[in-house]
Amino acid sequence: MADALFGDSMEHPISISEPINLPGDDVWKFIDLEKVGIPPWGINGSKLILTSRLKHVLQQMDCPTSNIITMHPLCHSEGLELFLLRLGEDKTPATFPPNILKIAESIAWECDGLPLAISVMARTMKGIHNIQQWRHALNKLGRLEMGTEMEEEVFKILKLSYDNLMDRCLQNCLLHCASYSDITRDNMIMKLVTSGAINGRSLREIYDDGHSILNQLQDHSLLSENKRYLRMQNSMRNMACHILKESQRCIVRCDQRLRETPHLQEWTADLDLVSLNKNLRVHHHSSLFII
Repeated sequence: MADALFGDSMEHPISISEPINLPGDDVWKFIDLEKVGIPPWGINGSKLILTSRLKHVLQQMDCPTSNIITMHPLCHSEGLELFLLRLGEDKTPATFPPNILKIAESIAWECDGLPLAISVMARTMKGIHNIQQWRHALNKLGRLEMGTEMEEEVFKILKLSYDNLMDRCLQNCLLHCASYSDITRDNMIMKLVTSGAINGRSLREIYDDGHSILNQLQDHSLLSENKRYLRMQNSMRNMACHILKESQRCIVRCDQRLRETPHLQEWTADLDLVSLNKNLRVHHHSSLFII
């Protein structure tokens, strides 16, 4: 990608007569700009615009901290606005009767501000005005049954971030973090210790390891932190839960505004993990690891 974008080497640096913007999309590892034809002093006032899920990669490339812009998820109202816009035609938002609009709001809420997930869900629901089909789609989201398009266009892209962690310990800790919502760093570290995801010879070593792991997950855009609380985006959590379900039986329904516990049929004898953290009427439940 770098050779295609920037040139062959410093022996043949890019020659530009007028300032331009050079894009580099979805950068996963360090690029030596000098080796691909871009001198450290820049080229005639041109700008290099990079997008990456990895903050440390941008820092390794000497991007000034003040120039790094973090893209946050859309707020709920913005997510719903995008959802209805994608459902509509000719750049006009779709309109629905109140009963379907309420379900549409819940589906947009499940997408948790991720534009890609919102757009894919809108495409799968476009032209549907039957309330049973809308309820069916919402129920599938709640059961983490996303359908072919969500699997191929959303989860496969998100899973690249999981695969890029490389370190098996980091991957395991990410999967355990998916079982909790809005939890402090110290509490999350203790949860990881309890689950066996991290260990150490002393309390200081445990906390050093724990903070290092959480920092790396944040650096990979897999966790966010606000007012001392860690949070995982819904689509990322659903991706993690899919990975968990491949290796163990689990029920994970974090922060989904549940008003009752999951159906009795889901409580099978071979469950390894249950998490109902941060819900409306089941807030007294937390996460349970069954041994």
